[in-house]
Amino acid sequence: MRKDAPNSAWPAIIFWADLLADNWSSLTECVRTGETAASLRPEIMKRWRDEPEGAAIFRAVMGTSAAESYVPIARAWDFSDARVVADLGGGGGAMIEAILETFPKVRGMLVDCAASIDAAGPRFLSGSLAERVQLVAADLSKEVPTGADVYVLKHVLHGYADDAAVQILRNCRAALPADGRILIVEFVLPELIDGADSDLEKRLLSDLNMLAVTGGKERSTLEWGSLAARAALRCGRIIPVSDDLVSIIECTPQ
Repeated sequence: MRKDAPNSAWPAIIFWADLLADNWSSLTECVRTGETAASLRPEIMKRWRDEPEGAAIFRAVMGTSAAESYVPIARAWDFSDARVVADLGGGGGAMIEAILETFPKVRGMLVDCAASIDAAGPRFLSGSLAERVQLVAADLSKEVPTGADVYVLKHVLHGYADDAAVQILRNCRAALPADGRILIVEFVLPELIDGADSDLEKRLLSDLNMLAVTGGKERSTLEWGSLAARAALRCGRIIPVSDDLVSIIECTPQ
């Protein structure tokens, strides 16, 4: 828990038990109104803005996973025929590393905000992936870079309300070649919840977290299909990932 210790738990504790706890303290009002905690209590965002290490804490929690943790996703979909795989909002680069290590003939692109790309840079400075990965700073809500034939969005769209999520998908569609694929890696909720299990409870807790923190949500198969259709995309296969709670939603141009 020491801040200066290797692999310190300090960022995660501050993130979940302090900064995000502010949002969850307003969960009842979020459920009643459908609004985020920050919109109900502007002082929450002020805390994030005033926290000098806020951005670094976020990246430490969200961007430092080991590539091994993404191998089940890399193995769940056959990337062997892909030319270039772009990981959009890929944070520290662990997932694109897992995909490229699993499929050594594929090239990759890591796309995220400038600060995240800078933080991910050392991962790809040397070694076998140094010449196979292009690092691109971009705002997905405005533009998605061209040059890939497979675009992957893992736990990106659940952070956005429908209209904003559709805009990101439209930007992906604009960059997509005719034979391209968009892979949405997210939780998929059942259309009807008639029972509970521990895995479903985790997905539903994430749904509440998105409501309170970002204004996004977890979605069902029909809801994912509706988002895709609004972006001129067609949802095809939905592939559950072994040893993970996510599924891969495969989308193609309409």
